[in-house]
Amino acid sequence: MSITLPEITELDGALRRGDGGWYWADGQPEPRVRDQRLEELAPDWRCVRRGRNAWVEIPTEWRTRVHDPELTRAVTELVRQYADIGPIRDQGAVAAVGERGQWRSGYRVPLEAWQVIMHQPCGATWDPGDDAAIRALARAHVPAGERRGE
Repeated sequence: MSITLPEITELDGALRRGDGGWYWADGQPEPRVRDQRLEELAPDWRCVRRGRNAWVEIPTEWRTRVHDPELTRAVTELVRQYADIGPIRDQGAVAAVGERGQWRSGYRVPLEAWQVIMHQPCGATWDPGDDAAIRALARAHVPAGERRGE
């Protein structure tokens, strides 16, 4: 159960994700950089259990809450491959109508499929204190004419 994401690079291609972590374009590992996973970008949609089965409830208008292209691709594939369409609880209406909320149309994706896909990396992150040093190294690895915005 997997969705293939494009090669992951950061900082105009100066950093590339490889087996075992992040590497500079010249092949040197960068241990201060770690994976950012799709689950860190995903909305906090409601999970429900019925007996042994569990699903993530996704509103039909989910695209209005998802702006990251990799996350959009992943949710699109999850819905296409695994979802059943049906009534889900409207979490936005909970405050207005009580604890259970109202019903609305949505998708139910098996929780197991959701977890596998959302655990995939989609980018890089690092501690704020390392930002200036990492960006300086990135500038050294990418020729000026190849940097975005130059």
